Amino acid sequence: MQVIAWLVRHSKLTQSELAGLMMVEPPTLAEILSRMEACDWVTRTQCPEHRRKNWVEVTDKVEPVWKQITECTRQVRSEAVAGLSKKEQIELFRMLKQVHQNVHIDKSTAGEAVKTAGGQR
Repeated sequence: MQVIAWLVRHSKLTQSELAGLMMVEPPTLAEILSRMEACDWVTRTQCPEHRRKNWVEVTDKVEPVWKQITECTRQVRSEAVAGLSKKEQIELFRMLKQVHQNVHIDKSTAGEAVKTAGGQR
């Protein structure tokens, strides 16, 4: 679902850009994209300027799937915040965003964090 969401939002991304947005390693994304290509949901094309880069785009076959995803998401969100005022919903989303930022690992410092954690055992 994340692959489709990011590609619908940006229309075309390189595999490395997409992996970064999804916070996954490129080999993990490559496996996902291979399965999606087999379903004809995405296409990968080689970047003419950089032979090692691939552009990823969704195909027209994704449109009905995306509509189902967005409808399901709306329904789940509506159920999740039932009983909360608009003000409470805004505060909840603000707090969840902060929690996400707190736990997001910067890849440039992730290796050092692992070494530090390993030394504290």
